[in-house]
Amino acid sequence: MLDRVRQHFLGKGNPDVYADFRYGTNFSIQFVPLSKSSSITLNELDHEAILAYDGFTRGYNRNKGMQK
Repeated sequence: MLDRVRQHFLGKGNPDVYADFRYGTNFSIQFVPLSKSSSITLNELDHEAILAYDGFTRGYNRNKGMQK
């Protein structure tokens, strides 16, 4: 997971994340342990977070995550 985040800051991930980082736009990163969630898989947790934070329309997500 940390390597995935690191890739964004090196310009090898989502270009929108990299641009905001490079130009100093304020944003935050939150890690939610799977064991402390009601989700069974990381894909399910990712999907629930995208829905909860509206990450598709208000964030960096380019898709809505797994489809239920």
